[in-house]
Amino acid sequence: MPPRQPLLLSCEQVIKRALEHWVMLLAALLVLDVVAGVFTRYVLNAALPWTDELGGFLLGWLSFWGAALLFHDDGHISFGLIVNSFSKQWQRRVTVGGYFLCMAFFLVVAYQSVILMIVLRGSVGISVPVPKSLVYSVILLSSITATLLLSFRTIKIYAGKD
Repeated sequence: MPPRQPLLLSCEQVIKRALEHWVMLLAALLVLDVVAGVFTRYVLNAALPWTDELGGFLLGWLSFWGAALLFHDDGHISFGLIVNSFSKQWQRRVTVGGYFLCMAFFLVVAYQSVILMIVLRGSVGISVPVPKSLVYSVILLSSITATLLLSFRTIKIYAGKD
C-alpha cells in the first residue's frame, strides 16, 4: 500500500487538478464560441447575437482562472535572477514575503469584487441574459483560490517540502 499523502498536499493537488480542467474547458468553450461566431457571420451571413458577449465573458473567466493557476505554478513575473543570488535562508524569506504580499493583494481584490458584485446586482447581460454579478464573481472566486494555493505553497516552504 503506498504511503498516504498529508491532507494539505492532497487538497492542493485536488484544487490544482480541478483548476487545470476548468481552465481547459473554458479555453475550449471560448474556441467554440469564436468559431461559431465566425462561421455564422461569414459563411451563413447571419451572425449570432450572443457570441461577442459570451466570448467576452469567457475570456474574462479564462484570464482570471488562468492567473490563479499560474500563481500556483510560479508562472507569474518574478525576480528569480536577483532572488537566486541570495543565500537559501534569504531566498526563502523573500519568497514567503512575496507570497504574503500577493495574498494581501488578492484579498483586497476579493473584497473589492464583492463591492462590484453588489453594485451590479440586478444587472444582466444584453444578449446573454446572465446576471453580471455572476459573471464578475470570477474575480472573487479566483482571488480566493489564488490566496489558498499560495497559502499551500507557503506552508510547504515552512515545512521544507518546497
